[in-house]
Amino acid sequence: MLVETISRTERGYPPEDAEVRHNLVRRIVASSAFAKSNRLSEFLRYVYSLAERGRFEDIHEQNIGSAIFDRNRDYDPAADSIVRSHASRLRQRLKVYFEEEGKDEPIVLTVPRGSYVPQFEHRTRPIQTIGILTDPDHTAELLQSQSIDAIASGPDELEDRSGNSIAGARRKIRLLKIALAIAAVLIVSLVSALVVRYRAVRDTPRTLGAINRSLWGQFLSGGQVRTMVISSDSGIVMYQHLTGRSVSLSSYLSGEYLTDTSSAMAAPEVVRKFATRRYTPAVDLSVFERLTHLFEGQNQRMSFRYARDLRVEDLKQGNVIFLGSAESNPWVQLYEPTLNFRFQDDLLHDRAQMINLHPREGESAHYDSTPLDATPTIYGVAAYRANLKSSGHVLILEGQTMAGTQAAADFIFDDQALSSFLDKIRLANGSIPDFEVLLRSRSLAGQSSQIEIVAFRTQ
Repeated sequence: MLVETISRTERGYPPEDAEVRHNLVRRIVASSAFAKSNRLSEFLRYVYSLAERGRFEDIHEQNIGSAIFDRNRDYDPAADSIVRSHASRLRQRLKVYFEEEGKDEPIVLTVPRGSYVPQFEHRTRPIQTIGILTDPDHTAELLQSQSIDAIASGPDELEDRSGNSIAGARRKIRLLKIALAIAAVLIVSLVSALVVRYRAVRDTPRTLGAINRSLWGQFLSGGQVRTMVISSDSGIVMYQHLTGRSVSLSSYLSGEYLTDTSSAMAAPEVVRKFATRRYTPAVDLSVFERLTHLFEGQNQRMSFRYARDLRVEDLKQGNVIFLGSAESNPWVQLYEPTLNFRFQDDLLHDRAQMINLHPREGESAHYDSTPLDATPTIYGVAAYRANLKSSGHVLILEGQTMAGTQAAADFIFDDQALSSFLDKIRLANGSIPDFEVLLRSRSLAGQSSQIEIVAFRTQ
């Protein structure tokens, strides 16, 4: 499932749409859904005002409690839930407005769970938000209208300037291959995503008592520690494959990568369009759905964050679950120096490998994924680490494709397979050491996909 929102930068939302957003907020607070609730109106105006000025780092629970609900600046949000309770009411009122008085609004304003930052979405596309990864017709239409046709114009212009028709033809062929590869991967991912969603509803236990306490108990059992689930960014994946260049975490955070599209095999505006839009894989949403079922009653301590909205400070407290590899979720790069199993992409030749840095007897130095084969071989990794300040835990579920991430998630949610593995690595005192496990799946097209442990490491 891919969700498209109006992109924003570190400085705020696109300035050309400021009046549209301002008028929308004004109509919302003047509506019958908000007319009798001054606090909710103030809440919305306050977070919108900060967001419009690009002060996203100031939009957090403590600031809102102080500015809107007269709390002291040093009050403890964990003990006082007034902001969270009003945020829940705000989300309900916004839903009512856009279903009734605002049903014809072209732009929808939401405040996603786990965040207080207002989000603006075009109504036309995301009300089809089961979009590019779950609707093959929409996938084909998007690739044709926004990728292949638009991209083709770029090579023509290069060909005219160089006078080299052979080079231009080769460029077009390569671009077409890229587009077809993306389409093929998305179609494979569609089947995988549907299987994951079915399993999430069918198989996920409803309580902590039904699953492995020794691992999951570290994330959401007891205390006031929060857990953030960090979704991968499919837009940055498309950008890297269209430019043939990897994006570092520092460049991702600063947005510097967007300033150089010189290596792109596409028109710059097309590359930037993919890179700045917000696409969330269906597998990530399914993992979050599994977690909400798994820890029912504790969901107030779990939030779902988009990789592009995260900051380093967010990772110094609490628990984190990263979804996707370093290519799709650059935050994983923080932990790669501690990992033995790493995904390595040859973007120029569209090849991918799982690298085993220190192979042991019987292990290979690398493992090749074949996601486009009739019977694909997919690799995934599940890794367990401490957070940046060793005050919480980090779980990384990664794969080079959505299907690989699915394989890692399926293993972690399979109590029998997980328990058997943890029993092998458990320390003498009964605790779980940091671990990483390399997984292989050979048949992702059906519900009976078999996942096997290829190798593992502990620390």
